[in-house]
Amino acid sequence: MNIRRFAESDMPAVLAIQGECAQAAQWHEQDYTRLAQDPAGLLLVAEVEPPTLDASASAVAHKDQHPSARSGVAGFAGFYTLIDEAELRNLAVARAHQRCGIGRALLEEAHRRLREAGVKRVCLEVRPSNTPALRLYHGLCYSLVATRKDYYQHPPEDGCVLSLIL
Repeated sequence: MNIRRFAESDMPAVLAIQGECAQAAQWHEQDYTRLAQDPAGLLLVAEVEPPTLDASASAVAHKDQHPSARSGVAGFAGFYTLIDEAELRNLAVARAHQRCGIGRALLEEAHRRLREAGVKRVCLEVRPSNTPALRLYHGLCYSLVATRKDYYQHPPEDGCVLSLIL
């Protein structure tokens, strides 16, 4: 697995991954572009080796493959920094790659880069019903610091505010 900064060519895969992850923030293309271009933004993608196909099957399978499978992008994470704090704005892993350590690897690499940039604390909001995400965050030592009443809509739900001291 390779974790690197987002490139414009990653956009189709990022949007496709977001689309299959109902819990992810549903952003527009320009939101990702803006975050990637902002000096305070950090948008990372996790690449995995796409499956190899023999030459005869390749052309047919390629057109039917999910954009994330063709590109090798299996997940992404976006952060915004302000002075010495960062906020996780969006994180998603392609359904086919979930529970394989990609979300954890994205967060660990982001923490490393943010720490190098002088960030001292990372915050995020998550639905209390998103138990896989909560397991991931708690496994990385994020702590619950507040609950925001009726933070989410469609469906309405409170938001758990988690924080990690880097």
